[in-house]
Amino acid sequence: MLYGKYQITEEQRRARIKAMNYAIGSVQLEGLMLDERVKAIYNEYAEGNITAEEEQESLKAVRRT
Repeated sequence: MLYGKYQITEEQRRARIKAMNYAIGSVQLEGLMLDERVKAIYNEYAEGNITAEEEQESLKAVRRT
């Protein structure tokens, strides 16, 4: 099965979700909370709906606001 706009594989999706969960957990262990917009961007990348480049651009836009 392929996922998202960019048709990533189940293996790619699982790896992205694992990396996303690790990053979010790491930040939370430091006592910080991620903006819900950032989590949504991470999720869009994990699901294959945006590229890594689009993810970075979206994160930059959040930082500017």
